[in-house]
Amino acid sequence: MASAAVDASEYFVNKDTSKETLADSVFSKGFIAEKLAENHHMLRSMLQKLLKIREMAANDICGAKGFCSQIYHIVVLLESSNGMMEEKISVILKVFSNERIENLLNTWGDTNGSNGEGNISVWKPDKEMIDKVRKIHNIECDFYNHFRKISKDILPLPEIYYTQKTDMATNKPGIIIMEDLTEKAYMVPLSKGLTVQQVKNVVECLAKFHYYLLCEADQSWKETFKKSIFEGEFKDCAEAAIMGVALNCNREVFEEPLKRLRKAVDYEFGMYCYKGCAAEVGLPVLLVHGDLWSNNLMWKRQENGKLSDNVAAIIDWQILYKGNFTLDIARLIVICCDSDVRLELESCIVEHYYEIFSHLMLTAGKEMGYNLEQLKKAYQYASINMAFVLCYESSCYKQSIEGEDSADESTNEKLERFWKRARSALDDTVNMLQKVAPEWLT
Repeated sequence: MASAAVDASEYFVNKDTSKETLADSVFSKGFIAEKLAENHHMLRSMLQKLLKIREMAANDICGAKGFCSQIYHIVVLLESSNGMMEEKISVILKVFSNERIENLLNTWGDTNGSNGEGNISVWKPDKEMIDKVRKIHNIECDFYNHFRKISKDILPLPEIYYTQKTDMATNKPGIIIMEDLTEKAYMVPLSKGLTVQQVKNVVECLAKFHYYLLCEADQSWKETFKKSIFEGEFKDCAEAAIMGVALNCNREVFEEPLKRLRKAVDYEFGMYCYKGCAAEVGLPVLLVHGDLWSNNLMWKRQENGKLSDNVAAIIDWQILYKGNFTLDIARLIVICCDSDVRLELESCIVEHYYEIFSHLMLTAGKEMGYNLEQLKKAYQYASINMAFVLCYESSCYKQSIEGEDSADESTNEKLERFWKRARSALDDTVNMLQKVAPEWLT
């Protein structure tokens, strides 16, 4: 017999508190309490001990820096009826935001911008385009629902307490309530760049996850994540996005290499790098995070408060797709590493991945299915593709650096270092194409 539904107001010291709106969101405190009572083990245990919620407060911790969502840090204070016992829990609420999507599309699209050949209109934030981009929240919900029980030793993820997909027909908001890692973990600013060891640790996580997908996971993931949001959706504006956004963001950095790369700024070539080349060179087509950079990586704090290079969580699986899995490795290195670190990693990182993955496969008595040279070939195309990602996402990266908190150096100094990173990566892409596909150079 199903248990009767609980009135969420019963969870509060003052029942009227349940009707209050949480911060500037559209959700009531009662709604949040109800979902946590269903899925948050610690809060449920406290409520069963007859503690009640005295206060629930939230603040937006990403401010203007959230590209697709508002992120709230929620603190819940509970107390016993006699006031002798007090407890506190905290969680993160991620709310998919139409307003943020409009800002993102304007940032990417730069609708008054130019690609060097006259005015253009790129990724105009109209209802049709916003509806397309809204799909990414539902992809992330599918991912967390599918893999929420995966071991953190295989893939470190935050614990997920509740997901709600966005419904375009009813305008139902999309949300995810997840574990608060702000005290246990930290983020490395994009401008600072990742170290060799940090990248190697992320790549180890990826190798374990890929082994899990092939050998241990329920294979229904292949059907769940059938198509990339980018597959066909943005075909008509890919070139304008790459050329227009990059040149408007920093013409001095991008103009010269893009003259050589203009032919390769091609949707079909991009999709080949994303997906086609993996199958062609003989690699399995696996899940690709698709947005693996500094802002989506959390690193563990040690108990003594010192910062470690160990991965606490990989977050924001919004643009997940099946494709060339080496793209995640390439994005880490091209976007997040200064040129000296990138060059050091490019001499060893594919071998590092292969060593870990092949050990897992051989230990399990499984056939590898591909060799190191095939993996290197796929990575070459992934690295080339990341140069174009760097171009059309350049304004987003610039915005991220401008929002960083640091008294050590000025924003201009941080941006200058990032632009050097970008130019070096683009120049090396020209050199790589000269070797592997010179027909794509002008």
